This record gives sequence, structure tokens and C-alpha cells, in this order.
Amino acid sequence: MARLARMVTDVHRVPLLIEHQVAGENYRLLYLDGVLIDAIRRGSPTLAGDGRHRVGELVARMNAERVKGGGQRGQTLVSTDLDYARTVAAQGLTPDSIPASGAVVRLKTTINESAPENSHPARDALCDAVIEQGALAAATVGARWAGVDIITVDPGVPLQRAGGVVVEVNTTPGLSMHLHGRPGEVNPAVALLRGLAGHPR
Repeated sequence: MARLARMVTDVHRVPLLIEHQVAGENYRLLYLDGVLIDAIRRGSPTLAGDGRHRVGELVARMNAERVKGGGQRGQTLVSTDLDYARTVAAQGLTPDSIPASGAVVRLKTTINESAPENSHPARDALCDAVIEQGALAAATVGARWAGVDIITVDPGVPLQRAGGVVVEVNTTPGLSMHLHGRPGEVNPAVALLRGLAGHPR
């Protein structure tokens, strides 16, 4: 309590970085040497009600299944933090609510704790301008292999027109979210290895 009191007292001296919250969905664009390899739309974690169990129980079951499944599914668990509580509350629910059978409950606004099935192929949804903007972001930080995250309400038009933004450039992007059971035109792991070996993609 004493530490918390000191933090509150000193808050006016703590530098803060405040960012606007941008409307839209999160997209990961994967590049190698400026060429788009893959693109996915990343959804936030959800669960389906069964009409018998509480939201909190269903989350615990989901996490247990992820641990048991391991691999891609076991990489992250859904944490029951403030984002979880607020997202569930925004749907008129609490962790003790029993959602109807088949009812979809969104668990987070963020996408970091999503499962592979929450990712969807999005290459065909991107316009040329968005692809070029992502490539420019990767080139700006000097990354050959880059995962560019954007948020936009419509990836079919330039980011400026849709009010979208480049959120970040990951210089060591993982592939697990791209291996989501909905294969697109390119296996990103194969494309990466072929590119590094100097073979045409």
C-alpha cells in the first residue's frame, strides 16, 4: 500500500506515452526483401457458450486445452485481466454469466492471446497501396524479414483514406499465426527458406 501511495503521489512526474485507439481490425503483413509473402487478419480470442458453464469456467477449459494441445495452440493463454473483464462486461456479461449454447463471447480487445484459428488469410483483401505502405515500413527499419502490423477498417483502400495506421514492424516475426489451418497461396516457412537460399519465390 505504501508503494502504491508513492506511485500515486509521484504520478505527475512520470512521463507518459498516450496513443490514440484506432478503429479497425489488425492485419499482419509478412515481407522478405520487400516482397509480400503472406497476410492475415488477426482476430481477438473468443469462445462459444454451451448453455451450462460460466464464462470463467469456459476460459479455464480453453486454457487447459491449449496447454494440452501444445505447439501453436499452447503458445499463449487467455489471461483474466482488466481487458478481459471490460470486454466481457461490454457484452452485458460477467465471468459468472452462463452464455447460451452457441453464443459467441469475445474475450479480449487485443489479439496477442488469440489461437491459430482466430487468424484468417487476407492477401486478397489488400490493395496495392497498403502492400506498398507495409513494404516501406519494413524498409524504413532496414529489415529483410519483417512482420508489419497495421490496423484499418478497410485494407482495400490506402491507410490514409481508411484512417488506418502502421502499428509496428516486427524484425523477428514468428510464423505460428500464419500456419492457421487455412492455407493460402504460399507457405511462409518455405518462402522464407527459399528466399534466404537465393531461390525464386
